[in-house]
Amino acid sequence: MSKFFSKKLATAGAAFAVGAVGLTAPGAFAGSGNDSFSVTANVVDTCTISAADMAFGDYDPLSVTPTVGTSNLTVSCTLLAPYTIELDAGVGDSATTTARQMENAGGDQLEYSIFQDVTHLLLWGLAIDTLEVSGIGTGLPVPTTMFGQIVANQQVASGAYSDTVTATINF
Repeated sequence: MSKFFSKKLATAGAAFAVGAVGLTAPGAFAGSGNDSFSVTANVVDTCTISAADMAFGDYDPLSVTPTVGTSNLTVSCTLLAPYTIELDAGVGDSATTTARQMENAGGDQLEYSIFQDVTHLLLWGLAIDTLEVSGIGTGLPVPTTMFGQIVANQQVASGAYSDTVTATINF
């Protein structure tokens, strides 16, 4: 390769490099354009419920004093979502939300109730009975106490009694 050709090639390469750098330099664009776009989400009302077992402990059928117990429900709902909590009658054969029934293995029944308040005045049941509990979601878990009471002086056989109550949250 000749010196002359080699020098021209080096000069052309340098010119190209300077031109390429000039293409990316700030302010070297011929113009610009823009557009905007939306970012969206739809927050839905949602709730969860969990219930702890209610254990009354020992019941004395000769006592004239009712046996009481408590348990908690924990509700988590979307902020400001209205909700109601219902408790069904349980699985006792002739149970109602006002007179639930635990049963033993022999089919004997022990009557009890679940209340909204510690004074045992406001029964807790179904919306159809207007016995549900209502609230407004806070976005945080909210514990709610259930107050149980076994009717005093029931003449029943000794042994273990149980029932299963379903708590439902409507939102």
